[in-house]
Amino acid sequence: MKCRQFLFLSALLIMFPFTGFSGNSNPKATAKNAPVITRFVYQGNDQVYTDNPLKTDEFYTPILQGCYPDPAITRKGDDYYLVCSSFAMFPGVPIFHSKDLVNWT
Repeated sequence: MKCRQFLFLSALLIMFPFTGFSGNSNPKATAKNAPVITRFVYQGNDQVYTDNPLKTDEFYTPILQGCYPDPAITRKGDDYYLVCSSFAMFPGVPIFHSKDLVNWT
């Protein structure tokens, strides 16, 4: 669990230079009617999975469906972690976990 917390905090620290963080606390400097993302949910139940069920020892390619630019993968023991650039689509850094480089959560 400490590894996940470290990765999350590290990702947040890396994120600030790329998000335009200026340290400006002036409320008038904030754009009016700026979009605010309060929740993001992806269910992963796309029709392609229903139409093309997998057989034993098969996997879909690409492994992660969707837009995951600039992936970076690291390993700690038997665990693999993947992060990608998501700054333009939604705030935060999704951190994926896998034991076999095929099934990610």
